[in-house]
Amino acid sequence: SGLALGTSGITPIELAAAYATIANSGTYLEALSFTKVVDSHEDVILNADEIREERDVFDESTAWLVTDMLVNAVESGTGTAAQIDGMAVGGKTGTNQNATGVLFAGITPYYTATLWIGHDQYKPLDGGVYASNSAAPLWQYFMSQILEEYEDDDSIIDAIPEELGLVKVRVCSVSGMLATDACDEDIGGHTPVYAWYKAGTEPTEECDLHDIYAVCNESGKIVTEYCPDDQIDFQGLIFLPSDSVYWKLTASQLDDFLPGVLPALENGLTISDLTPDMDEYYDYFCSIHTLEWATELMAMASAIDEANTQIDVSNAVLANPDYAMSMEDRQQLIDKIAALEALMETEDVTSAAIVQMTQELKELTDMLVALYTPEPTP
Repeated sequence: SGLALGTSGITPIELAAAYATIANSGTYLEALSFTKVVDSHEDVILNADEIREERDVFDESTAWLVTDMLVNAVESGTGTAAQIDGMAVGGKTGTNQNATGVLFAGITPYYTATLWIGHDQYKPLDGGVYASNSAAPLWQYFMSQILEEYEDDDSIIDAIPEELGLVKVRVCSVSGMLATDACDEDIGGHTPVYAWYKAGTEPTEECDLHDIYAVCNESGKIVTEYCPDDQIDFQGLIFLPSDSVYWKLTASQLDDFLPGVLPALENGLTISDLTPDMDEYYDYFCSIHTLEWATELMAMASAIDEANTQIDVSNAVLANPDYAMSMEDRQQLIDKIAALEALMETEDVTSAAIVQMTQELKELTDMLVALYTPEPTP
């Protein structure tokens, strides 16, 4: 049973025979090192086709399904470096434990081949050596030359899947269940895919992981009443139950592979039951655009208005010839105005800081006005 997990030893020729069985519509053909043996009179003594062990291992429908998966792995998975122009290629990359070897097993409409790269004594390979960047391109190099004289062929198993008892179903790429509108709007781009199944084994229930919510684009969570309209979009969020295998991923992996994933609420709670005073509220709702954020936003707008008004007043004082200020006092007022203008342009500045410096500018301006206002003429 460990063979399926890669814990049992297997030779490249045995692996090639196994993959060839898949490409051969499920029929196993013993891998032999010759086609025939003849004597000095050209009489055939051994004929591989006559002595080769042959037996059916998989249903043709099973072989077609697995072949479809292997082709997908080369088209858009780790085996993309094995692609050959004009030829259908399926395959799988693999890495031995502790990086003691990397391999690629590939199938085509004509030939199957496996390739293993490693040291004789199984010394670990260098850190940058992967099956995808070494085994797959090397396999492609020699296989493309082998197939050079063959006609292009875009199918490995030449069969119509429906005639093999297969059905195509549109499924959620996260849950594997029937896709819904919410799956179409997946926040991480994991939109539904079409997959083939043996008739009778296809999913019959709709995805229960996705739900559509108005989402804040800045936080990636459900909007609050304070989220700006231009930051709101309707997205399909993923709600995973506590026993989901996806929780075995690290937080970083979840961010990479399943952005927008949230723990499913339990004990009968629903999203609408959550309120800001509950500990779990901000696990689901935007924690950026809060009441505090909205309050600060209003305070900031007011502070900036007051600051600009005071700057205009202070500049008017500077421009008024009636105030014959010394160069030192004039420069002090100019510097204070510039400091307030710079503060308003500073990232993460608070309204309180602007209010404080506006007050300082006002006090300086009022002091200078009082100091330099001409005495009234008797």
